[in-house]
Amino acid sequence: MTSFDAFRVAHILAGTVALTSFWIPMVAPKGGPTHRRAGWTYAIAMWLAAAMALVLCGLKLSDDVVLNDTRAIFLAFVGLLAANGAGTGVRVLRTKARRAAHRGVFDLGFSAVLLASSLGLAMYGLRRGSTLSVSFSVLGLFLSIGQLRFWLRPPASMEWWFVHMGNMLAACIGTVTAFLVVNVPKFGPGDFALLFFWLGPGVLGGLGSALWQRAYRRKFASTPAQMPSISQS
Repeated sequence: MTSFDAFRVAHILAGTVALTSFWIPMVAPKGGPTHRRAGWTYAIAMWLAAAMALVLCGLKLSDDVVLNDTRAIFLAFVGLLAANGAGTGVRVLRTKARRAAHRGVFDLGFSAVLLASSLGLAMYGLRRGSTLSVSFSVLGLFLSIGQLRFWLRPPASMEWWFVHMGNMLAACIGTVTAFLVVNVPKFGPGDFALLFFWLGPGVLGGLGSALWQRAYRRKFASTPAQMPSISQS
């Protein structure tokens, strides 16, 4: 087994664990032990999958096959997006008791890296005519700007809840998209079908996240007693 194969197997295993464990915190009682344990399993597996993905993309970019470069750059960005989403989702919980703006170097730096990478991917996608790259650069810009606004402003009540879940979901969207980008072309679908599979998780996930947040904002507004407590982390 080559080093590339070893990293690939590790990436697949970690990604499988992440995508499997993602659904448990979604349905488990919020803040309970099952939610926390499954959430940590998801986050750690996501970080490992993202790290392996970045290594694999680096190996692809360093080989002599130029045709692999565009896909490798996109997948490297998706790995960064997934790692950022899981990392921010966890960090929001660790800092949710704050009552002032948060200017931690790690948190601001991670969001700034995603912002700069999103701008770079947008310019690269426009130059290469890559709809997929441009679309995901918009998602990265949306997430990174939202994160910076959250960190730099005094937090509104319960805003940490929505930032936490929105970023965790974004990490999952990135992982599902990466899986489809790598595997769907093997079945030979046309260009339209490819765009449907590649953009579908982002569009459906973004719409689902918006509807979910709207429902929970209404729920918290009408029944404050059902809000997750600050002690739940």
